[in-house]
Amino acid sequence: MKWLPDNWKPKVVAVDIDGTLTDEKKRINPNVIEALSRLEENGIPVILATGNVRAITYGLWRFLNLSGP
Repeated sequence: MKWLPDNWKPKVVAVDIDGTLTDEKKRINPNVIEALSRLEENGIPVILATGNVRAITYGLWRFLNLSGP
């Protein structure tokens, strides 16, 4: 069964921070950083979704060099 058409790509990817991008000790696996970079390099903005405070979210957004809001 084919789920997506050929050459389809998402317009944006939104990901949660706590427990999704980070582990239980709030660490990010280098493979996650690489995957997010590849998305951005391919023109797919990454949006961080979280209930965390803005300063932490903004710091992570800058660290990851994301283009999404």
